[in-house]
Amino acid sequence: MPEIKIVRVARVPSTMQNRLGKFERVVVYTVDGATVYTIMLPDEEATDQKIEETLRKEVQERLRLVGRTFKV
Repeated sequence: MPEIKIVRVARVPSTMQNRLGKFERVVVYTVDGATVYTIMLPDEEATDQKIEETLRKEVQERLRLVGRTFKV
């Protein structure tokens, strides 16, 4: 399993139409110290546990697709 490092967490106003007036939590992280990614969660749901769970799911999904080759 790759190493995930959270680089920054920020609370920002939501720009989504259905969430105006609310906040989002933006998490910037690296995988194996190389590639930088971000996720965004509703601020009211962004516990440490939920952030870690979401990061694990995101990385696992990417790993599932890595290395695939196909022809068009």
